[in-house]
Amino acid sequence: MKHLKKIPFFCLLLLSCIFFTVCALRGSKDVYRTYIEEENPKTTPLLTAVFEGIHDGILPWDAFLPSEQDSHLAELSPSDIPQQTNSANTDSMASLEELTDSVDVITSAPTNDSSAQSEEHTPIPTVPATATPTPTPIPLGPDGLPIVEYVTVDASYFDDAVFIGDSRTRSLQLYSGLENTTFLADTGLTIYTVLDKELVPSTTSTKTTVREYLSTHHFQKIYLMLGINELGTGTAETFVSSYAEVLQTIRELQPDAIIYLQAILNISESKHAEGTYINNNTINERNLLLKTLADNQSVYWLDANPAICDENGFLIDEYTFDGVHLQAKYVPIWVEWLEQHAVQNEAVTEIVFPSGQ
Repeated sequence: MKHLKKIPFFCLLLLSCIFFTVCALRGSKDVYRTYIEEENPKTTPLLTAVFEGIHDGILPWDAFLPSEQDSHLAELSPSDIPQQTNSANTDSMASLEELTDSVDVITSAPTNDSSAQSEEHTPIPTVPATATPTPTPIPLGPDGLPIVEYVTVDASYFDDAVFIGDSRTRSLQLYSGLENTTFLADTGLTIYTVLDKELVPSTTSTKTTVREYLSTHHFQKIYLMLGINELGTGTAETFVSSYAEVLQTIRELQPDAIIYLQAILNISESKHAEGTYINNNTINERNLLLKTLADNQSVYWLDANPAICDENGFLIDEYTFDGVHLQAKYVPIWVEWLEQHAVQNEAVTEIVFPSGQ
């Protein structure tokens, strides 16, 4: 009696196995083809393909739906489908030339069959010529990046933007006049600590991290500048490699945002002459490599140095109080330059950031 109670279960199990096997057979040429080809048919039951398909989102009854090719043919009118000419060589016709030869054989062969005579005049299907579109080349600038047609905007453009950076970005926060803009800036911030160091956003007095803030807020533009505090650490290659990882994380947290990758601002001539690790040679070396992370399509390279530096690339002395940071009254020069180098929001394509060179 105890075993009789198990009979319905085994019957259900048997029916399920039969059903899944039928599904596998039905979809062996389309939905389950890949799964079956990957397995050894001598040792692996067909229903295994169904279970693997379920894991990948392919439901058993998908095997009974029309294939993509069948659906496409169903949408065509009869005039859209080439009619194949009957001949003894039908199975071997693989090109238009072979098709023509087979028609010639039919028309030259004597026959009394009226249906065969009508086939003699069956038109040869024509193959429509499909022109391959020529991709429009993207014009490149002297730096090898696509040329960008920047537009001039006003301060409202930055209302849905966030500026992330160190003490230089902190100066921008304090003296730019951009009251509706979000700033995630902190003195001493580096590319190695930017995501997880606790800081106070400009929008609240509660401490948080860049990673947490970007996870809970949405932005259309992200301005990023780091690098002055890292000059005495590692090499240009290790610096850019870490920068690439941060950019990738930011892209994952803000997939729709335009990212502005800002160059490290140069220092003054007097500061450079001190001969410390903070010098323009190192800054230029890192900027040159940092630029390779931009594509000017979803990550835009912005170098504001020409707006605040002299002809030799040194930060103008009167603009700075310590050779590194801008004085408050000259910060608007930086803001004006940013307003003149803006792009309109467009669909951001997925991009893979390199790990540095």
